[in-house]
Amino acid sequence: MSNRVSQCSCGADIYMLKHPITRKPAPIEVATSDNGNIVVNLTHGEYDLVRAEDRHLHKGFLHLNHFATCPAASTYARRGNRNATTSTSASGKG
Repeated sequence: MSNRVSQCSCGADIYMLKHPITRKPAPIEVATSDNGNIVVNLTHGEYDLVRAEDRHLHKGFLHLNHFATCPAASTYARRGNRNATTSTSASGKG
């Protein structure tokens, strides 16, 4: 992952950063947002979520996951993601 600014196919500037625990990458918007819930650590190439009750401590420094605003987000949905689709076996059990 890099702390360099990349560009999404929709044209938005993003960072591709990893979560410090899960190490899962996510596209984080470069621009800060009043509605943000993410802090970034560009030195380590990481992002972390901020609890709602702590967001006032980071005012002016919060970012959004780009999937929340990208008009092309569904293009990037992972295959096999249980949240994206639901399937039922022939027996009617998940």
